[in-house]
Amino acid sequence: MSKFQKRVSVLAVTIAAILLLMICARSKPVRVRLTEAEEHYTEWDFTIFNPFRDTTPEQCAVPLLESLKGGRCSDLLTALPDGPDYRQRICEKEAKYPLVSWKLRNRTDRAR
Repeated sequence: MSKFQKRVSVLAVTIAAILLLMICARSKPVRVRLTEAEEHYTEWDFTIFNPFRDTTPEQCAVPLLESLKGGRCSDLLTALPDGPDYRQRICEKEAKYPLVSWKLRNRTDRAR
């Protein structure tokens, strides 16, 4: 194989790798998800996340979850457009079942 053919081959592989990385970066955040009957609250769950996903929504959720864990539910829900009865019911449930820890198990992105 001549030097020219080697360079063309290396260039072709490099371009293919760059294209593959671009496709992966723009694809869904979850690569593989296996769970029992597609329930969100099952014990058995296995997820492989896209390492190139945009983690901004996950980073935005951390302060919210920390506030819920700290018992500041009513402060957080004042910005919601729902009525005070709904907000009170949500905070009562949060007080009854307080957030102890969390782990990202699934993620679905939707356009608004």
